[in-house]
Amino acid sequence: MIRFIFFLVTVFVFLGCKTEKDPVPNVRFSITIDVGMPDFMDEIFYIPLHYRSGYSDDFGRPGISGLIIFRTGTDFIAYERYCPFSNETRCAVILDETQFYGICPCCDSEFLLNTFEPYPARAPAISGPASDGPGLKSYRTQRSGNLLRVYN
Repeated sequence: MIRFIFFLVTVFVFLGCKTEKDPVPNVRFSITIDVGMPDFMDEIFYIPLHYRSGYSDDFGRPGISGLIIFRTGTDFIAYERYCPFSNETRCAVILDETQFYGICPCCDSEFLLNTFEPYPARAPAISGPASDGPGLKSYRTQRSGNLLRVYN
């Protein structure tokens, strides 16, 4: 009888555990950015989806909807522009006028971007329908001189 109860408890535990699927697809890419170039010298800048650097080690597109990159002193933090609620590549998150928040133009969700937490932290949604979700995905960054590598 004890074995039967143990068996039932084990079955319910395994069947009852759910893993949440990340709404942001996992794409592999690696891009290199010369942060000494005028387009990339600001504290915050976009990398559009169609960006191609020309470096031989690069592959794939930069994220799903492009990237938002923050310069934090000598380090960088890269966030995906793809909204985890809208689930459309055309709904690329844009910066508001303060540049502390990202806003999805499709669902009006607002994301807090200035947490400056490095990978794997996400930029949390603070309002809108995405606030129940995982936030904006971050990517790994690696700097060598003026070259910044962003990759997943």
